[in-house]
Amino acid sequence: MVKRGTGSPSISQEFAGGILPGLTGGQQPPASEQVGQQAIKPVKHQDSPTRKKVTLYLDEPNHTDLMDDLLSALKKFGLPRDNSMLVRALLNQARAVLSDQARLEALAHECQQTLPNR
Repeated sequence: MVKRGTGSPSISQEFAGGILPGLTGGQQPPASEQVGQQAIKPVKHQDSPTRKKVTLYLDEPNHTDLMDDLLSALKKFGLPRDNSMLVRALLNQARAVLSDQARLEALAHECQQTLPNR
């Protein structure tokens, strides 16, 4: 059984700091109550610039299977199953395409084949 409180706060008291304190106006909560502030800050590593999150959407089942196959094959080299690692490595390999017009045209053609249906 749930016990009833001695007095219920009014709506204005309950939402005095705003629904999302610091974002929706109202007073800023004390530092001890600010949760998740570190999650908003970009992640910095000693050997790399600020990281940015990029969301990758795969809608072809064979693409997800190919990523899985590549990550499984890379485990033989002691590498983790890390999608971001794989995409970064593929981008590093693709850098050579920028200086080769024929390969750039082939990449553009492949991109046209994989555009989402919108």
